[in-house]
Amino acid sequence: MKIIIPAAVMVVGILIAVTLSWLIADLTACRVANQTVSQMVVFAPVGTVVASFLSPEQFAGLTGEQLTDDPADRTWILADGREAAGSDYAKAANRKAVPDLRGMFIRGLNAGRADGKQDPGNVLKAPAYDRYPGHYQADIVGRHGHDYAWYPEGEGMSRLPSTWYGKATEPKTDVFNPIIESRGVETRPRNVAVYYYIKIND
Repeated sequence: MKIIIPAAVMVVGILIAVTLSWLIADLTACRVANQTVSQMVVFAPVGTVVASFLSPEQFAGLTGEQLTDDPADRTWILADGREAAGSDYAKAANRKAVPDLRGMFIRGLNAGRADGKQDPGNVLKAPAYDRYPGHYQADIVGRHGHDYAWYPEGEGMSRLPSTWYGKATEPKTDVFNPIIESRGVETRPRNVAVYYYIKIND
């Protein structure tokens, strides 16, 4: 018994030490996260947009605000197109509403870039590069080509395209490159969903 009791006490002590170390690590992580958010709130100028995994409720809580507060008095709000008249952002940008970035990809303005990697802009109107912060650009399918499948000669049929809704209807063809019908509702790159917030007041 004299050997078992000290061993048990030692095991309990180790468990307590490990638990305390985990607790301290968690508290430290939370403190660092809160400090990071606080520093971002202080440093970022009005009009700054940030991406976050936090919901509007969570983000507002970390900045010391409530969703029910007047938007004109908030520091950061969801970039959802709402009006923010009277805010520092409205005054600086000369706009009543913040941009609506919900469901949008963000694309950098050319800002003088002309090395072949710039945003080609809306080619359906001139000037092609006339974009500004908040300018909406609709989706578009770029230039591309398709090969058609043709009926072969010598079978008593004219050489007419034998495709229907993008799929070849005759396997014996000179060119057989069917266009597979897409099931998607949009053309998009791989992506991850986030919330976009914009700073409207210092």
